[in-house]
Amino acid sequence: MKKSYILLLSLFCSVHIFASPEKPLYAIVKDKSICIYTNDVDTKPYNNQIYLYMGGIVSGQNYKSTYSKIYKNIKMPIDKNSCIPIPSSYFNKAIPFDVTLDMEKSYARRICVNQSSKKIILTEVKDGYECSNQPFDYSEKKITFLDRLFEWFK
Repeated sequence: MKKSYILLLSLFCSVHIFASPEKPLYAIVKDKSICIYTNDVDTKPYNNQIYLYMGGIVSGQNYKSTYSKIYKNIKMPIDKNSCIPIPSSYFNKAIPFDVTLDMEKSYARRICVNQSSKKIILTEVKDGYECSNQPFDYSEKKITFLDRLFEWFK
Protein backbone atom coordinates (compact mmCIF):
# COMPACT_ATOMS: atom_id res chain seq x y z
CA MET A 1 0.00 0.00 0.00
CA LYS A 2 2.78 2.46 0.92
CA LYS A 3 4.61 1.65 -2.31
CA SER A 4 1.60 2.68 -4.38
CA TYR A 5 1.43 6.05 -2.58
CA ILE A 6 5.13 6.65 -3.10
CA LEU A 7 4.84 5.66 -6.78
CA LEU A 8 1.87 7.98 -7.27
CA LEU A 9 3.64 10.83 -5.48
CA SER A 10 6.85 10.39 -7.49
CA LEU A 11 4.86 10.37 -10.75
CA PHE A 12 3.14 13.62 -9.76
CA CYS A 13 6.44 15.25 -8.77
CA SER A 14 8.23 14.21 -11.95
CA VAL A 15 5.45 15.64 -14.12
CA HIS A 16 5.59 18.92 -12.20
CA ILE A 17 9.37 19.18 -12.46
CA PHE A 18 9.38 18.77 -16.23
CA ALA A 19 6.36 21.00 -16.74
CA SER A 20 8.06 24.09 -15.33
CA PRO A 21 11.72 24.33 -16.37
CA GLU A 22 12.17 27.99 -15.36
CA LYS A 23 12.98 29.12 -11.88
CA PRO A 24 10.96 32.04 -10.46
CA LEU A 25 12.08 35.58 -11.18
CA TYR A 26 11.50 38.36 -8.64
CA ALA A 27 10.60 42.01 -9.26
CA ILE A 28 10.42 45.32 -7.42
CA VAL A 29 9.83 48.95 -8.39
CA LYS A 30 13.05 50.94 -8.17
CA ASP A 31 13.71 54.46 -9.53
CA LYS A 32 10.80 54.46 -12.02
CA SER A 33 11.89 51.07 -13.38
CA ILE A 34 10.87 47.49 -12.83
CA CYS A 35 13.92 45.84 -11.36
CA ILE A 36 14.30 42.06 -11.69
CA TYR A 37 16.51 39.59 -9.87
CA THR A 38 16.83 35.84 -9.28
CA ASN A 39 17.01 35.50 -5.49
CA ASP A 40 19.35 32.57 -6.19
CA VAL A 41 23.00 32.58 -5.07
CA ASP A 42 23.77 29.92 -7.70
CA THR A 43 22.93 32.30 -10.55
CA LYS A 44 25.53 32.02 -13.31
CA PRO A 45 25.74 33.63 -16.74
CA TYR A 46 26.02 31.61 -19.92
CA ASN A 47 29.24 32.59 -21.74
CA ASN A 48 29.42 35.72 -19.54
CA GLN A 49 26.06 36.88 -20.93
CA ILE A 50 22.56 37.38 -19.60
CA TYR A 51 19.74 37.58 -22.12
CA LEU A 52 16.68 39.51 -20.95
CA TYR A 53 13.49 39.46 -22.96
CA MET A 54 9.85 40.18 -22.31
CA GLY A 55 6.56 40.33 -24.12
CA GLY A 56 2.93 41.17 -23.53
CA ILE A 57 0.48 38.31 -23.08
CA VAL A 58 -2.82 38.65 -24.91
CA SER A 59 -5.29 35.76 -24.93
CA GLY A 60 -5.62 34.20 -28.37
CA GLN A 61 -2.50 35.87 -29.79
CA ASN A 62 1.03 34.58 -30.32
CA TYR A 63 3.82 35.71 -28.02
CA LYS A 64 5.60 38.80 -29.34
CA SER A 65 8.76 40.12 -27.71
CA THR A 66 8.47 43.82 -26.86
CA TYR A 67 11.85 44.32 -25.19
CA SER A 68 15.13 42.44 -25.23
CA LYS A 69 18.69 43.15 -24.22
CA ILE A 70 21.93 41.21 -23.83
CA TYR A 71 24.08 42.06 -20.82
CA LYS A 72 27.76 41.12 -20.90
CA ASN A 73 30.09 40.88 -17.92
CA ILE A 74 27.69 42.43 -15.39
CA LYS A 75 27.18 41.67 -11.73
CA MET A 76 24.74 38.79 -11.29
CA PRO A 77 21.20 39.99 -10.47
CA ILE A 78 20.93 37.92 -7.31
CA ASP A 79 19.18 40.40 -5.02
CA LYS A 80 17.43 43.78 -4.89
CA ASN A 81 20.76 45.62 -4.80
CA SER A 82 22.09 44.01 -7.97
CA CYS A 83 18.82 43.82 -9.91
CA ILE A 84 18.47 44.59 -13.63
CA PRO A 85 16.21 47.60 -14.34
CA ILE A 86 13.65 47.63 -17.15
CA PRO A 87 12.23 51.09 -17.91
CA SER A 88 8.57 51.18 -16.92
CA SER A 89 7.70 52.71 -20.31
CA TYR A 90 8.01 49.20 -21.82
CA PHE A 91 5.04 47.96 -19.79
CA ASN A 92 1.43 48.51 -20.84
CA LYS A 93 -0.74 48.62 -17.72
CA ALA A 94 -3.61 46.71 -19.33
CA ILE A 95 -1.89 43.36 -19.97
CA PRO A 96 0.45 40.94 -18.18
CA PHE A 97 4.04 40.57 -19.37
CA ASP A 98 6.26 37.51 -19.34
CA VAL A 99 9.75 38.57 -18.26
CA THR A 100 12.59 36.07 -18.77
CA LEU A 101 16.27 36.03 -17.89
CA ASP A 102 18.19 33.39 -19.82
CA MET A 103 21.48 32.38 -18.29
CA GLU A 104 22.89 29.00 -17.37
CA LYS A 105 19.38 28.50 -15.95
CA SER A 106 16.26 30.34 -17.06
CA TYR A 107 14.26 32.52 -14.68
CA ALA A 108 10.80 33.81 -15.58
CA ARG A 109 7.77 35.54 -14.14
CA ARG A 110 4.47 36.89 -15.46
CA ILE A 111 3.86 40.34 -13.96
CA CYS A 112 1.48 43.25 -14.25
CA VAL A 113 2.46 46.90 -13.92
CA ASN A 114 0.00 49.69 -13.16
CA GLN A 115 1.23 53.23 -13.75
CA SER A 116 -0.96 56.05 -12.53
CA SER A 117 -0.44 59.46 -10.96
CA LYS A 118 3.33 59.23 -11.26
CA LYS A 119 3.26 56.05 -9.18
CA ILE A 120 4.23 52.59 -10.40
CA ILE A 121 2.59 49.60 -8.73
CA LEU A 122 3.09 45.90 -9.41
CA THR A 123 -0.31 44.22 -9.49
CA GLU A 124 -1.51 40.64 -9.46
CA VAL A 125 -1.99 38.56 -12.61
CA LYS A 126 -5.38 36.86 -12.58
CA ASP A 127 -6.38 33.97 -14.84
CA GLY A 128 -3.02 34.28 -16.61
CA TYR A 129 -4.23 36.88 -19.11
CA GLU A 130 -5.59 39.76 -17.04
CA CYS A 131 -4.24 42.25 -14.53
CA SER A 132 -6.11 42.97 -11.34
CA ASN A 133 -6.02 46.26 -9.46
CA GLN A 134 -4.70 44.55 -6.33
CA PRO A 135 -1.04 45.27 -5.49
CA PHE A 136 1.13 42.15 -5.52
CA ASP A 137 4.53 41.49 -3.97
CA TYR A 138 6.81 39.85 -6.56
CA SER A 139 9.83 40.26 -4.27
CA GLU A 140 9.18 37.32 -1.97
CA LYS A 141 9.46 33.61 -2.45
CA LYS A 142 6.02 32.09 -2.15
CA ILE A 143 5.95 28.71 -0.42
CA THR A 144 3.94 26.27 -2.52
CA PHE A 145 2.29 23.00 -1.63
CA LEU A 146 5.16 21.10 -3.27
CA ASP A 147 7.74 23.06 -1.26
CA ARG A 148 5.98 22.03 1.95
CA LEU A 149 5.70 18.44 0.75
CA PHE A 150 9.41 18.20 -0.05
CA GLU A 151 10.27 19.71 3.34
CA TRP A 152 8.07 17.11 5.02
CA PHE A 153 9.98 14.27 3.32
CA LYS A 154 13.41 15.64 4.31
